[in-house]
Formats: sequence, structure tokens, C-alpha cells
Amino acid sequence: MATNCDTSQMSMTISYRTEAQAIVPTVPAIRNVQAVYREELVPDDIRALKSIVVPKVCREWKELGKKLQFNDEKIDWIESNVDYSQGCYFGVINSWLDGKSFTIEHVLQLEKVLLRIGETEVAKKLIKLPPDVAVINEFLLGCAASKWMEIGSELGISHKVLQEIPTPAKKQQCLAQLLVIWLETKHCGETRRLIEGLRSLNYHQEADTIKKYLDRP
Repeated sequence: MATNCDTSQMSMTISYRTEAQAIVPTVPAIRNVQAVYREELVPDDIRALKSIVVPKVCREWKELGKKLQFNDEKIDWIESNVDYSQGCYFGVINSWLDGKSFTIEHVLQLEKVLLRIGETEVAKKLIKLPPDVAVINEFLLGCAASKWMEIGSELGISHKVLQEIPTPAKKQQCLAQLLVIWLETKHCGETRRLIEGLRSLNYHQEADTIKKYLDRP
């Protein structure tokens, strides 16, 4: 879906990428020296840079977009078309677990919830999966994320908390999408603008981390 962020036909050429892992991913292991100096940024680079930027900078995603030369029309397009249900799903699961370890009991509770909201086939498949939160999340993101509000309610999360989840989730997904659009059209050397933009918004730690990632030997 590589697209030049300067085109006027963005809405017709860009399809939204649902990579929920991009919200809070792990920076991939350092590749070999030859890979570092590729002319184009590779998918691992894009995932890594998003993992550095999105969690901390999402509140100012529009400001960063302008630093990367996105105009208001393009920013509005992203905000209007981004699908942030997966981010909301993560917000529900994080609120539910509240820092506790994920166990088989959580799987059984999720199964009951899915049955109550009419997702019988999803529940049958869920119970066959290992009780690993990453595996469970990957599965449910693909088939039940759009029902995050119902799942959250059935899990006992208060209406007030559920109402607060979409705001940060949408901002994170908007920034993730903006970075995908921008990074997929850039050479490694052009990421200087991203580093400068972060510094101008006082995100010096994130800018330093990106510079180290791209300059590593």
C-alpha cells in the first residue's frame, strides 16, 4: 500500500492496515549490517519506528503529521477513515486484566462472554487455543474486535471506563496509520524529518532512540 503522502488521490489509493500489534509492538532485533543500509525502509523498520513513536506521541499525532508535511485535508482523511476498533479492544482487555497474569480462567470467562453476545463459533474456536494472551488477542482481533463495547460490558467494565477508551485508541491508530503512509514512501536518509519533528515537539528521547536505531553499526 505504498503511497506518496503528497498525492491528492490518497482516499482512493490507501486502504487501512489493521496492524493492532503496531500500537504496542516490540522493536525487532538488530539486523545485519548489510540490511541497515538498504535504500528503502523495510517492514521491520516501519514496525520498529511505529513502536517507538506511537505510544508516547499519539496525543500530538496531528502536530507531528504537520511536521511531516501532511496538510489538514490529509490529516482529516486519516481521522475520518481510520478503524480504531482494535485499539479499543486492547483497551478493554488491559482494563479487564488490570496488570494481572493471563490464565486459563480468563479464557473460560471470555468464552462465556462470547456466547452471551452471540459469537458461538468464535467461542468454540477460542477454547481450543492455548491460554496465552498474545495468541488469544491475535485471534479475537481478527473476528471480534468490532464488538469491543459488548465484550467490555460483559466483562464488568464500567460504562464510564468504556466511554473513555476510544479517545486514546483512535489517536494511537491515527498516528500509526499516518506513519505507515509516510514511512513507506521514504528512504532511510529521509527519516531526518521525523527526528527533527519529534525534537520540535520535545520528544527528544524518542528522537534519540530512532536515530540510534537507524545509525546502528
